[in-house]
Order: sequence, then structure tokens, then C-alpha cells
Amino acid sequence: MLKLQEIIFKVTESNYGTQSPLIKDGTILILIQDGDARFVKYHEATIENPFPTFSHPKNGDILKNIALEIINQNNPNHLDSDKALLFICPEEYLDKLMW
Repeated sequence: MLKLQEIIFKVTESNYGTQSPLIKDGTILILIQDGDARFVKYHEATIENPFPTFSHPKNGDILKNIALEIINQNNPNHLDSDKALLFICPEEYLDKLMW
């Protein structure tokens, strides 16, 4: 079974997205939201946009089942979460994503 590293975002009045543990701009993650799992790329907040953002790969719809499989192997209960969850994408899947 894969052991995924969860990323927790903390929002305060002065900061709109400090992560724990810290991740770099461009880190590839798996986003779980509304019972679905997708690959996303993390973009740090900027002066122009104080909120972190996420972009989806061009082939994300094709690879959606791989993201779901990764989550199901790790902990299928994550798909039932009522909040969005983020996990660092395992390295062996990074070369399959097209940005």
C-alpha cells in the first residue's frame, strides 16, 4: 500500500494558505473533493493573487482513474470526506501528467 503525505492548508486573517508541511511552487498533488480524486499542480500565492491556486493537467480526465486508484489503495475512506484533502503525488506517476 502507498503511504501518501497529506498537505494541510492553514488559513488565517493574515495568510491565505500556509501549508504543513511546506511544499514548493509547482508541486504535484492529488486533490480529493466531492468524492472525486484529481491530479493538480500547486501555485503559490502572489502579490497579485493572495490565494494559492491549482491547475489541472491537460490529460487529467484521462488519468482521473489513476488518481482514484492511488487513493483507493491508500485509504478509500478519504473519498467520503466532507472537506477537500490534498496529498503529494507519488513520484512514479509524475511523468504521466501533461501540463
